[in-house]
Amino acid sequence: MGLQESPANGALDDPTFILLEHSFWWSVGAKFYFAACYLFAFHYMAPKAKLIAQATKQSSVVRGLAFVGFIVLTALWQKISVPYDPMLKDEELSDWPTFLGIFYPLQIATDWACMILLVVSVGKGFYLIRVLGESILGTMISHMYFALPFGMVLGVAYNTGGTMAVLVAFFLIPVLWILSFGVGFQYCALKVVDVLTTAWGYVGPASTKGGLPEPIEEVQPDPAQARLWRRSGR
Repeated sequence: MGLQESPANGALDDPTFILLEHSFWWSVGAKFYFAACYLFAFHYMAPKAKLIAQATKQSSVVRGLAFVGFIVLTALWQKISVPYDPMLKDEELSDWPTFLGIFYPLQIATDWACMILLVVSVGKGFYLIRVLGESILGTMISHMYFALPFGMVLGVAYNTGGTMAVLVAFFLIPVLWILSFGVGFQYCALKVVDVLTTAWGYVGPASTKGGLPEPIEEVQPDPAQARLWRRSGR
């Protein structure tokens, strides 16, 4: 479209970035996979919410084993496969470039196994994790429109305080981002939906006036009254 793919300041540099993305990460095949995961979770897993709830109520030993399994499986997955290839011409395709290769079914199985182990290990979590999870929608929206110079921040943290500072920044900055931008964006997005719903509540009933008449409900006669009529010869 002749537009800058990734404006330095996001929508502040290019307002059209609010409505559309100038470049798209991941391949078309990966997007089909993400869509399939969503449809599977919505149509198959959602009715099994009780089963998922049971998986989050495991004992501390089971949760610990699940977390260890998640770490080991993730490490092996990244060791055997290619999680990132910076040498590709198209940067949008650098993440997991071999995911859709000949071992695609095995990649899917590994991906889902890691997700299941992570869900079991986290369980219900604690208060902060639940608060962060409630704002995941707003966090994703804000992440699309405003770029966080995370790599530069980690570099400054390393030069300032070494490895410990990097670890603190790695966990603290996303939490602060979610509790500020994520919460704010989600509030605005849900408020827009509330306003539109309220407006439709006023406009919807008015738009139906003058339409088709209400159907006449058929009244069933009382059985005792019907027998009386038959006896009287009516």
